[in-house]
Amino acid sequence: MAAVGTFNTRQVHLDNCPQKENSAVIQFPQTYVAPPRVALGLSALDIENGSKIRVRTYADSITSQDFTAHIDTWGATTLYAGEVNYLAMKPANLDFQTGTFQHTKDFGEGTILGKKTSHQITFDRPFITSPRVVVFLQEVSLNGDKDWCIKTYASNIDTKGFTLHFDTSGDTTVDSVGAGWIAYPEDRDHICSGTGHTTEVSPRHCHPHEKHHKDVVFQGVHFWRNPRVFVALNSFDMSSEADLRVKAYCDNVTTNGLTWNIDTWKDTRFRSAGISYICLN
Repeated sequence: MAAVGTFNTRQVHLDNCPQKENSAVIQFPQTYVAPPRVALGLSALDIENGSKIRVRTYADSITSQDFTAHIDTWGATTLYAGEVNYLAMKPANLDFQTGTFQHTKDFGEGTILGKKTSHQITFDRPFITSPRVVVFLQEVSLNGDKDWCIKTYASNIDTKGFTLHFDTSGDTTVDSVGAGWIAYPEDRDHICSGTGHTTEVSPRHCHPHEKHHKDVVFQGVHFWRNPRVFVALNSFDMSSEADLRVKAYCDNVTTNGLTWNIDTWKDTRFRSAGISYICLN
């Protein structure tokens, strides 16, 4: 079966004792016959303003029993807290394909993104029909004295691959960015995925709420128990005038639907944020 869970920096340090590198060994709920594939996505961030916004998550030391999850920062950035969701897919489950794309790794350190940047992703194995593709943020490095606006999404999905996009707006300067993706056959009635955005419940240019939530009713899927849910950020838009604070999560999960939530707190100048989610039996 697939395993879903979270790792939070609060598992290794207090918010008032930030550190650059944060990691923990995560045990799988079962021992697999071989190391599974593991996807991680950023789901919560609390970062001090005044310097660049730098954070990345990744997995390593993956075995059949466990893996190490990382949430790191670098340079002068102060990461008070961060959280990631992970999805582990057993090696024999060929329904899923997954991968990552990092701007700095593929284009070289110091290459600045334009307002709209895209990259063609090719699947390891073609699908029979165009699959569903879930895309989420894994790494960002944004200039500290300008707006923080970044979005990733997929388009032009066909049986062989898709186009992965990174968009920004305003005066945002992006030094590096990375995304993860999960693809699965579109006709599976035990898997459901989607996206959510705060503008669905609160217009971007209105005074923002601290808490945003929306109920989702599952369509065309049949869960025989409450599904496990992977959720991660696919976008955020905030002012650099205060700390960056955002948290995405799902609750009220039943066989019929769920509620997605995107929260901020204190004096954060929040404009909007978006999520991607995938639900599995």
